[in-house]
This record gives sequence, structure tokens and C-alpha cells, in this order.
Amino acid sequence: NMQFTLYNFPIDASIKDESGLPWGCSVQPFAPLSEHQQTDAESAGVGSVRLGDVARCSNCFGYINRHAVFQRSKWRCPLCQVSNAVPAESRYASLVARAHLPELRHALLEFDADADVDATDAPAAASGGDGAAADEQQRQQPVFVALVDVTGGCEWIELAKKSVLAAVEALPEECLVGLLTISERLGVYDLGSTVPHVRHLPLPASAADPPPMPLGLLAPLFVRLGTHKASVLAAIESLHSQQPTQLPAAAAEPELLGLGAALTALVDYIADEPRYKHGRLLALLQARPTLGDGAVPLDTCHLCPPSAAFYRGLATAACDAGLCIDLLCVGTRLAYVTPHLPFDSLTADGAAPLSAGDGADSLGLAAVHWLCTYTGGTLLLYSRASAGNMPHDVYRLLSRPMAFQCLLRLRTPPSVRATVLSPVQPHGTFADLLQLAGCDSFKSLTFEFDFVSPDGFAGQQSEAAPVVQLALSCAYFCPVRRRLRRVVRVHTVVLGIARSPQEVYEKADASVIVSLMARKLLTPVVEKAMPISEARLVAQDWLVVLLSHYSQYMARLASRPIGKSSDVSFSRYPNLKNLTRFVFGLIKSSLLSSSTPPPADVWIYLNSVYSNLAPSLLQRAIYPTMSSWGAPSILSSPSVNLSASGLSTSTCRLFVCDALFMLVMFYLAPSTEPTSQEPPPLFPPAKDSTPLFPPAKDSAIRLTLDALKKQRPTTPLVVMCRAGSAEQRLFDALLVEEPTPAGGTFAAFVDELHAELAKLLPSLPSPR
Repeated sequence: NMQFTLYNFPIDASIKDESGLPWGCSVQPFAPLSEHQQTDAESAGVGSVRLGDVARCSNCFGYINRHAVFQRSKWRCPLCQVSNAVPAESRYASLVARAHLPELRHALLEFDADADVDATDAPAAASGGDGAAADEQQRQQPVFVALVDVTGGCEWIELAKKSVLAAVEALPEECLVGLLTISERLGVYDLGSTVPHVRHLPLPASAADPPPMPLGLLAPLFVRLGTHKASVLAAIESLHSQQPTQLPAAAAEPELLGLGAALTALVDYIADEPRYKHGRLLALLQARPTLGDGAVPLDTCHLCPPSAAFYRGLATAACDAGLCIDLLCVGTRLAYVTPHLPFDSLTADGAAPLSAGDGADSLGLAAVHWLCTYTGGTLLLYSRASAGNMPHDVYRLLSRPMAFQCLLRLRTPPSVRATVLSPVQPHGTFADLLQLAGCDSFKSLTFEFDFVSPDGFAGQQSEAAPVVQLALSCAYFCPVRRRLRRVVRVHTVVLGIARSPQEVYEKADASVIVSLMARKLLTPVVEKAMPISEARLVAQDWLVVLLSHYSQYMARLASRPIGKSSDVSFSRYPNLKNLTRFVFGLIKSSLLSSSTPPPADVWIYLNSVYSNLAPSLLQRAIYPTMSSWGAPSILSSPSVNLSASGLSTSTCRLFVCDALFMLVMFYLAPSTEPTSQEPPPLFPPAKDSTPLFPPAKDSAIRLTLDALKKQRPTTPLVVMCRAGSAEQRLFDALLVEEPTPAGGTFAAFVDELHAELAKLLPSLPSPR
């Protein structure tokens, strides 16, 4: 799935600069095929085609596609416009046969990669013996390893047990599994034993201490789940806390946790074993690393700590070894959080207020998160109140199809240069080739485009439309099909050319634009320690500059002098009307808010979520989507502004607010609960006696909620509340356009934009 900020590519750099809009795309390399695409693939017989028989350009090595132009015994590559020979014995030699070839009929294709496939997506001459290696990997089964932090109390251990048991239930019996524990020692379970047996290896406290025994010298770490399932379950049940039952009153030091040394030993073992090149590690943590390499200091306010370099290097080694790392963490002093909930909000179950925590409560995610960021894994952070969702999320995570050993290349026209903004490892040998140890259907990557020269497309000889092609080579594992197979997915998209800013604006996508801008803003905060306040100012300045470009062009289009005011809602272009609101939501979110910043762990978690989301889901995170319902089975409006006036002017009393982490059904009818201790709501409840709330489970509104839950990567918090109830505070916090502790109103933001433009516009040259 590829989505572009501009579906009409600017013809040259001057048109791009004049429009003021960012240029790039968001891709979901392993997005599930739609039913229509699956039907097309089956009817076209894609699975029966050897990928080695699919033609590739001799110049750019792009795959032949439906936009190729055939001329006698040649075909012209739509990517680079170079002509390629069509041999007489080729499957493309016959005009009649070409009409039925799947690669010439469909934009997105997924092929089974057989022994002659070049896994590096490079020219065949450079592949050497990679085909045999790919064929060998195809017969292997993936490895799943659980690494459990046992320094927590009994409540944490029980939660960890449930989560690992959920993982076992999600996995097919053919896969290989392993179980490790971590504290100041690394516990290695012998899952082949009928009686739970664990070998403890001391972890080094400093570089001067000897490393742990190589794991290859122990009993086999991984066993086939179907053969040893009883032993695996017994080993999980035997997990126990290594925290002392009676803690001394003066004890202030946390339990020692040697995460860095433990993971180094595991990565070294997997890297030395060719059998285990498709691995996934599920690390369950409730404390920060405090021992040896990778120990994280108590500086919770630093989003770019020195120890981050160690984990970035370890993540690189894990990616090279084929190990994808998922981190599931529980913060003991955090309440339920979403990007817009103020940190003094109550949780849905009335738990303790959200706390920024102190150094002792930090999990060190500012350093540790690189383990999943660089390997393609998932980072999940739970509060004490929401931790009960972890087993369910683990089951969902491992039940989804997964791509291992991913190699990805985005091909663009010769005049366009693509730069990846997402933190992804480049391939060590081939230029512009990216690698991920793992990738699921929710993983999204962001690319930015620029012209190689200012002439852009105007300097090329052909006037052919620009074409972009995404190629993904991976080992595809589906728990339902219970096998691992190497596939190559090719997606080709043809774009238009814009010869004026108007044509650029007409085909722009606001959600993809804000997705790209969020990545550009947040990456320097994590990688270069840019202050959050500076990123916030950059976001607002960018919007002001964009509006000034837009105002200049609109004045030129109308042949009038440029004024002191601007159309901040892009009213002439409906596709951009929400762009200002999206930027406002991003600025007001917890990541960029001018209010008290969240704990570093929460900030890193939200940033990790943002960086992996597709634009449609990211938009819900920064500016929730609210719909109004005339009745439980009647949708009145799919989009309502997130303000009290938007609700008060609606004739409906039933609303659904989708904020990604939270789904709220709100009913504008008074609650019978006492509310004397609650602050006054943003708007008074209507006096209404409309029947049954919550609505019936088979009503359209409840079915909509159920469908939205399934579209989320993790289990969202679902709240159904009436006006005047305690839970209304959760709904009020999602009305982003109203004043909250995170910032002012949208109306005040617009006034500020007008004030900035009134200063800037008169200084700009008059349109010609």
C-alpha cells in the first residue's frame, strides 16, 4: 500500500517550492491484500508464475509492469524509459499471451520466490548463490523466544505467565520456541526436559567481568512446539519472581537487570546458527536495565541518553542475524494514557491519577526502544490499569501474518531521489536497499522525495507519467497456513504531473502530508536531542510558510494584490480543508504540547506508535474522528468538529469518537450518577429520556465500534458514557479544539496564524 502527499508530482523544483507542500509517500510494505486483489491474483494465476520468468529492466532492474510500452521486439521501462529487448522465446513475445500475463494486468502482485530468486533485489549477475540460500530458508520454521523479566513481584509474574501462554496458543505447532528469564542472571530453560529445568548464567556487571557462557554450549535452546508443548507449558507455569518476599525498609536500589548482556548472548547465538535466521523475540519488561552493558541511568528527562548508542548497535546486530524484537513493558506508576489525555485525568476504572514518575520508575525506553525500532518489532507500554490487555495483545500480535528477513527497495524515476525518513537499516552491500528483520501488516515507512536537478521532469526527453515501484522480498509466515515461504511483492503506481501549484493542491492528501511532517519533526528529537519546544515552533512556522505560499498563489490566480489575511482552511481545495486542524492536533498532542511533558517512557512510546502508523491511523491519533448518530442504527454525519459548538449545533445526541487508543461512545443525556464532586462539563447535558443506553450489541453503532477495534494494532480502551458521568472527562479531553491543559482552542490557534500572516504577507513580493 503506497500513499503519496502529492498524487500530481510537480514538474520541476520551482513548482514544488511555490506550492509549499512536502513531497513524499508513506508505504505499508506488508499491508494485507484486499479481497479484490486476492481474487485478481487467484484468477490471474499469479502463484503459478516463476518470479525468475518475470522480466526486469536492464538499466534500473525494475520489474516489468502494466505500464510498460511494447514496440516490436522491445519494451520500454516506465520507470527509467530505457528500452529492453524481448527475446523470441520470451513469454512476452506474443501479443495474445501478453494480454493474460498477471504482471501486465495488475498493479500489486505477490509471487512465490523459487530457487532462482535473487533475495537482494539486485541484478541477477550479482546474486551468486543467494537462490539456493533462499530455497533452504523456505524450508525452515521461524523461532519465537520469550524473555521474561523476573525481578518484579508476584502480580507481574502472573501477568507475564498469561502473556507467554497467550503467545503459545497463537503459534502453530510447527514453529520453534524458547524461554529465557532475566535478572542479574540469564535463565535458560531446557524445554526438551519433561520436568521444568533452568540453567542460570551470571551476567557481567562491567566490561572487566567475563561474559556469560556461550549459549551454544547448553542444551538446545529451541524445541518444536507441537512435540514439546506439555514441557513448554510446564516451564511457563514454573516462572517465579526473584524479588525478595520481605524487602528491607531502607532498600531503595532496584533489582539488577542485565538486559544488554543477555540480549548480546542471544543475538550472538542466533547469528552463529544458520538454522535460526527467522527469529522473533518477545521481551516482557517491568524495570529498566541496571547491570553491565546497556545499563540506563536515572535521567528520565533525556530522550537521547548515552546508553542509546549501545542498543542501536545491538539492534543492528540483531537485524543482521534475522531477529525481530518486540518489547512489552508495564510502568508501575502510569495510568492509562492517550496522546491527548491530560496527565491528571482519571482512568476509566477510576485508578490513581497519571504520574510523571521519578527516576526509579523509568523503564529506560529512551535507550531500549531502538531494539524494536531498528528490527521492525513492536513497542507496547502499559499502565497498571491497562496491563490486563497485554495477554490479548500478545495473542493478536502473534496471530497476524509476519514477514521475516525483509529487503525493500523503492524505485523512482531517474529525476527523483527518495530518502527514507523512518529509522530503517540500510543494506550493507547494495545502495538504496533497506532491511528489516521483521514486518507486520501495520508497519509503515515514510519516504521524502526531491529532484536530482532543479529541472525535474521538464528536463527529460519523454513526457511519460512518473511511475513509482515498491519491491519487497521476505520470508512470509502465516500462523493459519502454518508454513514459511519466501515471497516477492511488487507494487507499481503511476502518478500525474502538475504544471502549476493549483494542480499540486488538487491532488494533495492532508493525512499523508501531516504523517510526513510528523516524522520530520520528531526524528531530530530522538536522534539529535532537539528540544521539544523547538520542534513545536518548527511545526507552526512550517504551517505559516505554507499558508503564505498558498496566499501568494491564490492572489496571482485571481490577479489581485496579496492581502494581509489568508484562507487557513484551504476552502478552495476540500482535500486540504483539515490540514490546519491536523497540524493543530499534532502540536497539541503529548509529543509537542507546551504543557508539562509526559514521562520519557510515555513520550518514546507515543513516538514509536506514531512512526509506525499508516496516515489514516495517525490522523486519528493526533486529531480524533467523531461521528454523530441520530439513532443507534442511523449514522447522521461521519465527521463532526471536535468542539463543544460542534456538538451543541448537532441535532443528534449520540456520538462516537475514535482516538486510536480510545473509542468513546458519548450520549448527551443526563446520568443518574451523583456528580457534585466533578468539574462542570464543557456543555450542559440535554434533558432527554431517549431509551436504552448503551445501545444493543447488534445495533449499527455497536457493530461499528467492534469493527474499529479490529482495525487497531492493539486493544483500544472502549468507553460508553453519558453526559454528567465521571467518564465524561475522558470524552472532554478528546475535544481537541477546546481549551485543555495541553493547550488553547483551535479558534485561538487560527487567530495566531492570521496574526503571523499579517506580518509576513506584506513583505512578500507582489504576484506576477
